[in-house]
Amino acid sequence: MAGNKRWSQNEIDILKTYYSITSIEEMAEKLPNRSVDAIHKKASDLKIAFSPDDSNLIFAKLEEINQRLIRLEDIALRVNLGKGSWSEKEDLYLINNHEKKTAKEMSKHLNRTPFAIQNRKAFWGLTTKKQKIKRSKEFDERFVNLYKTKELSEIAKTLKISVGSVSRLVTIFKQEGLIKGKKERKKNVENFKKYKGQKFDDVLNLLGIPKTHLRTKLSLSELNVVGGVIIDKKERTSLNKIDVSLENVDEVAKKYHYSKREILRYLQSKENDTERKSN
Repeated sequence: MAGNKRWSQNEIDILKTYYSITSIEEMAEKLPNRSVDAIHKKASDLKIAFSPDDSNLIFAKLEEINQRLIRLEDIALRVNLGKGSWSEKEDLYLINNHEKKTAKEMSKHLNRTPFAIQNRKAFWGLTTKKQKIKRSKEFDERFVNLYKTKELSEIAKTLKISVGSVSRLVTIFKQEGLIKGKKERKKNVENFKKYKGQKFDDVLNLLGIPKTHLRTKLSLSELNVVGGVIIDKKERTSLNKIDVSLENVDEVAKKYHYSKREILRYLQSKENDTERKSN
């Protein structure tokens, strides 16, 4: 597991620089090979804590409120599973479409969460029939070639089968030795370096894949997204090695591929460190 690997000095420097001024989601992006729990534990070991400034306090409070709302919604959905909570029109739509569409797709039409839809399917005893795939030598070869470079959702779209069917075929093909898993797919990741310098949204629209998939591929290619632009991680100099101040924020942001927000947080962190040392 990534959390058991020894931390490099570069990772520790990133943690010390940003942990006290950055949300855990942003930290996870900066340290893609570390889990959230691992980041928190390492910060605790190094005695690094969030700075008690207004922005962090507000962020923490909003996050707490958001988690409470999610829990309340979850409780409400679990309690409100009776037939009376759904209209006849909604039930008919669910019954007619549960084999054709995913819970996520139906959620947009019904204005209900995928969780609520899955529960309603269970209430009616609705199950999605497994799609029968007719295999052939040509089909297997095409599937294997697609698997080397495409996400499961892309393979499903290309072959016009469900994502669930693709997932089952992956398991079968691995057992038969036709595919070798993630390592085989990673060898083509270098192709993403050609997108360096381009806008993230433009590449996203070009490839037509989910944001999380694109970010993962960019991370494996040692690329990052700053200010909406794809940059090379290795080309970005650490802020603690740059002569940066409030007077040259714009210049540093442009030259070293940093967002103004990152630079201001770094400067705030330096100021907090100075105050702590003086006290």
